[in-house]
Amino acid sequence: MKDIFDKWRDYSNKKPIKKLRFFDFDETIAYTQSNVRVTPPGSEEITLADQKEFDIYAKKKAKEHGVRGYDPVPGLEKLGYQFDFTDFAAVRSPEENKMITKIIGHIIDANKKDPIRELYVITARRDVAKGPIESYLRELGFSLSDFEDVITLAGASKREKIEEIIAKHTDDSGETTIESIHFFDDSKKNLKDVKQLRQLYPQIKDIQIKHVVKGDILSLENKDA
Repeated sequence: MKDIFDKWRDYSNKKPIKKLRFFDFDETIAYTQSNVRVTPPGSEEITLADQKEFDIYAKKKAKEHGVRGYDPVPGLEKLGYQFDFTDFAAVRSPEENKMITKIIGHIIDANKKDPIRELYVITARRDVAKGPIESYLRELGFSLSDFEDVITLAGASKREKIEEIIAKHTDDSGETTIESIHFFDDSKKNLKDVKQLRQLYPQIKDIQIKHVVKGDILSLENKDA
């Protein structure tokens, strides 16, 4: 009976979540050596060196073939394109982005004092990469309990996943406890997609979209975590 009471007391004393923090993995938390190999129908295999090259290639081919949707890969595969994402099943030769991990550390410290944040790693990698990413976070000195989740999307829309998380903190009347969202990513495609949250949720006044480039975080504002 005491255990039930203790659990109820912990739940009743739990503060509502007001801040969501999202960090991409590749080229954001760490710079990794991960290529995508593509074999077009009737052609030889080509290698795309990073997310930027892959986004440009996939967008170009999707336009050529009239493939629609946020993730063009399934449509291109139906046309005979073969994609090899083997490198993304592991964390290869990672180089820590200390600018980002420092920010993550500040968020974790702030949350220990005032637990009103949920911290996520959100990546376009497949499910098989979740374990290696979690292992690398531990190598960096983080505890997995400091993160709400490591989300693997297999190329799907990060904006749509964030909308699902906002819904989790929204009551039946449509009121959300979320007051602030910060999103860090290197992909212009993802940044543009997530930026739509500003129009979709005008009641959330603090939605910051951060473009991570090597050695910099564009338009970073030095506000509280």
